[in-house]
Amino acid sequence: ESWIDSILPDDREVAADAVHAALNRKDVEFRAEFRIRHPARGVRWLVSMGYTKYAPDGSPRRMTGVTVDITSRKDAEIKAEELGRQRQLALTAARMGWWHYDPTSGIVSGDGRLMELFEVHESPLDVEKIFSRMHPEDVGRVRAAVADALDPAVARPYLIEYRVCRSDGSVRWVEAHGVASF
Repeated sequence: ESWIDSILPDDREVAADAVHAALNRKDVEFRAEFRIRHPARGVRWLVSMGYTKYAPDGSPRRMTGVTVDITSRKDAEIKAEELGRQRQLALTAARMGWWHYDPTSGIVSGDGRLMELFEVHESPLDVEKIFSRMHPEDVGRVRAAVADALDPAVARPYLIEYRVCRSDGSVRWVEAHGVASF
């Protein structure tokens, strides 16, 4: 059985392409992640990394590299992706969104629901853009609630209702929750 035959069929092209690129171009390192079926341990994720040494005439002379079992890392990545999909499904079903505020940079990032609610088309964005969409009578209260949530001496959870002024003239009420981490 050849090296390529030990790789699961769906991953053979990726692995073969990495090796062929390293053999056909000088100074090209190779790296490929792929799955194999181990006779005793089942399907395993591996990463192969290495480089090719060339003879004076430019022909490939030797490949040197390592292969490492990365199954635990890949399993964790797959689980994190699945949890992310489940979280987004729950948020969508509840008509909620998520956000993150970095007070040192003044940058807010969030999901599509945040962008839709505030009628913004980019994330991350400056927090002042969020404040500019709020009803003017609510901005002072919201700034005070943010300051309290970010003050380690107070350290109270961020929980506030405020209005968002939409471009069509409508007003939406928002209830925002957050917890600062120090």
